[in-house]
Amino acid sequence: MIPEEKSSKMEKILNYFVFISKNFNFIELTPSARTFLVELFIKIFDNTDDGLLKSIFQFPSKQNYKFVKDALRLFLSHFILKKSNHSELIHRRCQIAINQLSNE
Repeated sequence: MIPEEKSSKMEKILNYFVFISKNFNFIELTPSARTFLVELFIKIFDNTDDGLLKSIFQFPSKQNYKFVKDALRLFLSHFILKKSNHSELIHRRCQIAINQLSNE
């Protein structure tokens, strides 16, 4: 698979994930669901370049996703960004996602 095809496929998968995550209640997750999401986000942050991350975590401005963006931002901040056991790359890309979610 050529790099452009791989990038395009990954972008589609990640966009589907963000679309599905809009239906998650990040406040009432079970411990196993929380562990799954943390590992999933770590994998995303480890394997996705900065530009693609910005586009993935950019929600459409025409619709009101404030609650979802706030919940996702808090989840990422609490369970990934504030943990010291992740690499600098994971922390940096998590911060990119949080910054993108903070944009109005």
